[in-house]
Amino acid sequence: MRNKKFLNLDKVLCLSPHPDDVEYSMSATIMSHDATQFDIYCLTTGTSTDHTSTAIRYQEVERFWKKLNLKNVQYFFNKDKDSFECLNEAQWLTKIEKLFNVKSYDAILCTPSEDSHFEHQLCNRLMVALGRSHPASLIEYRSPSTLHSWTPNIVVNIEDQFDLKSDCLTRSFISQVDSQYFSKDCINLFHSNFAEYKKSLLKFESFKALVHYC
Repeated sequence: MRNKKFLNLDKVLCLSPHPDDVEYSMSATIMSHDATQFDIYCLTTGTSTDHTSTAIRYQEVERFWKKLNLKNVQYFFNKDKDSFECLNEAQWLTKIEKLFNVKSYDAILCTPSEDSHFEHQLCNRLMVALGRSHPASLIEYRSPSTLHSWTPNIVVNIEDQFDLKSDCLTRSFISQVDSQYFSKDCINLFHSNFAEYKKSLLKFESFKALVHYC
């Protein structure tokens, strides 16, 4: 289906703590909602203790989106080589607000607060703070490190997009080839569970609206 909006939103800002977070978690949703503009901001090249956290990972993200060739995605990288340890939360907010007119967005998306990765949690706090003076919907997207206690209230059927997404993930993020998350089994498991299978929903991406303005 063409000209379809995600939750009837015109323009959203997606915060990606690291390269591949948005791609792994919600890229099929972006594919299937071409009438919504998705601006993606990647805050870091990765966790500072990870030896793969180099500028190469930005190149992998660019390769991923180039393969998809979507018209409704604009990607922004933090080129200052900051890690999350380099700046405090107020400094991160200032950086984001200088780069983006936050009031121009209908929604802000980020990783959940209920996440085992501390940098995902920090990014979530930034999302909440960015929405403090503007009625933007605040929406969490499920990542591979999201805790089981997190409960989605939005599930997007991505059966038609899954094969392309899976292929682009494995072909684009070469630095993560040894990561368990990027094995075909893990990619398949991340996009399915028994509860949704019973509803004949074979592949999906999950979200949780914390605040949603219609």
